[in-house]
Amino acid sequence: MIAFALVLTAAGLVTAIYLLIYACENLLALTGALLMAHLALTTGGGWIGAVGAGLAAFAAISIAFRLTFGLIRSWPIRLGLLAAIALPGWLAGFCLVDAILRPAIPSPCWRLPIAFLVAVMIATDAVRRHVSLQTAA
Repeated sequence: MIAFALVLTAAGLVTAIYLLIYACENLLALTGALLMAHLALTTGGGWIGAVGAGLAAFAAISIAFRLTFGLIRSWPIRLGLLAAIALPGWLAGFCLVDAILRPAIPSPCWRLPIAFLVAVMIATDAVRRHVSLQTAA
């Protein structure tokens, strides 16, 4: 029974990391879209207005990031944009892995380095995907 629980925990962790890697590139735009949808909903825009505002914010943030990264050749600005993409993914990956491993590994001396390494992997992959998407276009 314990082995079955460990297999399910590992499968859930691998699935969550896989999904987070592919969602990480758009995590900042998704956060902005959710914030704009919440703002539209709380100010009386209704559900349709909230969905429209969220979609418009997601598209605007995504397009602005891609255009800014593609057109500006200043390395400090490009590194700042890559940090803006990588940091939310790093934080989400760290929190996700830490929360999933907390019941299985109660000691933080093992759990936190594992969570840190997985978070670095997620952030690095998001930056790699963004840069390769820009160079391919």
